[in-house]
Amino acid sequence: MAFHHAAVLLEDKAAVQDGLIVEQFVHKRAKLRNSGVKSCLPPLIEFLRMTLSRHLHLLLEQNVDLVDVRLADLLKNHPLRQCHCTLSVPIHRMEVFLMAKSRPVIDQKAIDRMLKQGRGQGIHEKYKPWLTVRDVASLGKSSRDKGWKTGRPHHFLSTLELLYYLTLEWSLMITDIREQYPLLPIDDTIAIADSLDVKHPTHPKTKELVVMTTDFCISLQNEGGSFEHARTVKYAKDLAKPRTIEKLEIERRFWEARGIDWGIVTEHEIPIALAKNVDFLHDKRDLPSNMSAEDVSPIAELLTRLVVGQDQPLCELTTLSDKQLGLKGGTSLRIAYYLLTTRQWHIDMNVPIDPDQRLVVLGTGLNTIQGEE
Repeated sequence: MAFHHAAVLLEDKAAVQDGLIVEQFVHKRAKLRNSGVKSCLPPLIEFLRMTLSRHLHLLLEQNVDLVDVRLADLLKNHPLRQCHCTLSVPIHRMEVFLMAKSRPVIDQKAIDRMLKQGRGQGIHEKYKPWLTVRDVASLGKSSRDKGWKTGRPHHFLSTLELLYYLTLEWSLMITDIREQYPLLPIDDTIAIADSLDVKHPTHPKTKELVVMTTDFCISLQNEGGSFEHARTVKYAKDLAKPRTIEKLEIERRFWEARGIDWGIVTEHEIPIALAKNVDFLHDKRDLPSNMSAEDVSPIAELLTRLVVGQDQPLCELTTLSDKQLGLKGGTSLRIAYYLLTTRQWHIDMNVPIDPDQRLVVLGTGLNTIQGEE
């Protein structure tokens, strides 16, 4: 018995410390193809809650931000012990999918069907990734919120991909992000592999040739115009593996033939603190539905004066703002996050955002700081 597509909503660090790492399986979102799995959910939830709480407690006390736990090790004595994947405590709340142990067969018929579905095609909100978290036998992550730049959810096949995506979201040069981009036509990568005298990637069971993908195809724009970049995300340790190098060389030559800049991004090139800040702010960009831009102006002006002029924690200043303006509790904090996500407050994004600490505003788009024009 194995999982197919059971969605798990993981809690943040504080909740983990309370032993609530797995709060519940969300049945409305779970897509369980095997009814036998569903009957096992309640005891499994309790098992994971207790086991993961014990396993993670000491690590979290050491301020570990991301912990990988192999479920196969935790489920040795559990009926679902065949589940073989890794569960990560995310840097923020997100949906994580425990994938089936087996990988779906992608033969030529499947490729044709995926092309007909529009996979790997389109831009912005119309782009459809070639692979989604449901297609790969590994731990995948999908963003719950629509991308700032694309207006659609994104699919990531590793935590490192998620972190890199968050840095792209913050960049002003990036205009579009297309993840899991297919290297098509497949004949091109086959020819490159033959020229290198290396094996083209195949399905692990059927040995059918598979379509290769690049983690990110990125559209950028600067004063010189618009251009494209292709980026592959890898952990540095994996670059020492000969087979990994072979596949990367196929990928590099594919993009070189198209005149597109291709490169490798490792954990050493990703500003983790910035990525975590973007993750923290990602679902806070929109104003409350009952509030217009005109409503924000007096709140933003008072908040800016308070934040710039006083040394108190952000949450205390936003509470003071709510009281002075007669607002519902939490309104000013919501506006503070809105000002950050829309860059009307400029801060050092490499410093963690913590509402219980002072927020240092370096500049503002508002004309409320003394001395600004």
